[in-house]
Amino acid sequence: MEELIGTQKPARRILDPAEAIAALERAVPGLVELRRRDRAAFDWPAVEDRTV
Repeated sequence: MEELIGTQKPARRILDPAEAIAALERAVPGLVELRRRDRAAFDWPAVEDRTV
C-alpha cells in the first residue's frame, strides 16, 4: 500500500474554470456536443425563498 501514496496527486492543478472545462472536454469524447448553447438562467430569489 505504501507504493500508492502520492499517486493521486495531479501533475498540474488547473485553477482557471475555462481551462478546466476545456481540459475536461478534451478528455471526454462527445462532451462538447452536450454543452448548452446559451447560458442557464436561474431565478435565485425564488431558489433562496424556497423553504425546505
